[in-house]
Amino acid sequence: LHGAEEWGVENTRYDWACGATQLTRKHPEWGKNGFLLCNLDGNLINSDATAIKARTSYEMVCGMQEIGDSIEGSIYPFGTNSPLWTWTESYMYAMLGIPTIESFYEGVDFWGSYHSNHDLKEVNSYSDEAFISSHVLYGTMIQKFDGLIVRPVDFTALFSKLAESLDDSIMGDTQDLRAAIKRATEAAEKLNAKSASFKVLDEDTIRFNEKVSRIFAKVTNELFGLDWYETYDFIHARSRNNVGYLERAIEDLKKGDVEAALDNEIRGIDLNWHGYHFDKKTYDFIVGQVLGENAVATWAKGKVQSNVDLWQTGRDLWKARKDGTKNFDGAIRTLEKALEQQKAELAESVAKEKKILCELTEMTESCL
Repeated sequence: LHGAEEWGVENTRYDWACGATQLTRKHPEWGKNGFLLCNLDGNLINSDATAIKARTSYEMVCGMQEIGDSIEGSIYPFGTNSPLWTWTESYMYAMLGIPTIESFYEGVDFWGSYHSNHDLKEVNSYSDEAFISSHVLYGTMIQKFDGLIVRPVDFTALFSKLAESLDDSIMGDTQDLRAAIKRATEAAEKLNAKSASFKVLDEDTIRFNEKVSRIFAKVTNELFGLDWYETYDFIHARSRNNVGYLERAIEDLKKGDVEAALDNEIRGIDLNWHGYHFDKKTYDFIVGQVLGENAVATWAKGKVQSNVDLWQTGRDLWKARKDGTKNFDGAIRTLEKALEQQKAELAESVAKEKKILCELTEMTESCL
């Protein structure tokens, strides 16, 4: 149970989960001893739900789906969503190396009452059947996980998703990165076989679980990062997306299509849609809460490395759109400069991912 789950830190973009952040920072040993976190957070009393979509990491999907499918008494179909989500306190435990389960029901609209004095049974379609079903599902799931000798963590699923995220049309030659993914996958396959070989809980099993936790923590903290919307994704993803947006925006402007450039592309680049609505002072203040010298040391400190500042370009293009101007040469030059910078950051991210994968492979092989 956490105090100050949602708010408690001033002057930061990341003002939630400060209770969990403080607890996990004060108890790093939980990363060694913790087996699993099951976070019940997702309006589990609502009879309007259509399905269960519990959230977990890519590595846990297969094992979690198998356990969920084996549980009787749930009134909704069971499924999962991945990867992790940073909008609840589960992420802080994942950073310690503890795999997490985040409860969530699809088809439930609770935003009208969320965290308010209207968060009541009658507003949220409460039913005893849904309430009991949730307890049966997650209570049984916790019991089943508690009975396992090792966690069903499959890093091959993670590396498969990493390979799927590569876009050679944007990223260029990814052959070396793909080779590193292949080596990491081969090691992870051997790790799966090792995991399946344990039959009793003994000192060897405990050490194995501790080593796997360290691998999980490294994946969470180093292989993944955040974008400006707290999306948890591989560290190359933000620059990859920015490169795609910038390339398309430049092409749009060369064709004279300022509407597409503004509405479809530039608004997707980092924090630039804020520039459509806020003055420069406010925009800079918001950026400074994350990247400024005095940015608060929250759970997300350092997860976002830069911002492509197109505030003035966006304003210029909005004016051109209004005035019917068709000369976009200045904006194109600015976007081309930003594109080169993002390509450089993308290359740095790819190089970093290759290094991390090599280290993960070594860590995995040490478990065998």
